Amino acid sequence: GLHGTPGNFCRHGERTFLPWHRAYLYEFEQYLKDHGPTLAIPWWDWSRTAGVPRAFSTPTTAAGTPNPLLKSRIRVPLA
Repeated sequence: GLHGTPGNFCRHGERTFLPWHRAYLYEFEQYLKDHGPTLAIPWWDWSRTAGVPRAFSTPTTAAGTPNPLLKSRIRVPLA
């Protein structure tokens, strides 16, 4: 519930968004590390990589399953 639902605690559109989001990503990454030392948030350095890396742009994974990094659905409450 820290990001989005439940509670809609996300700071998008507010002046505090950037520092809040940095702290949120840090906490989320720590949560992943607690559940598996090799788990991490996928990312890339836009200043070093032209275009979108294959991991984010191919329709299927190496295992042949749908790639969750390509596209996903998010449920957002309307009120």
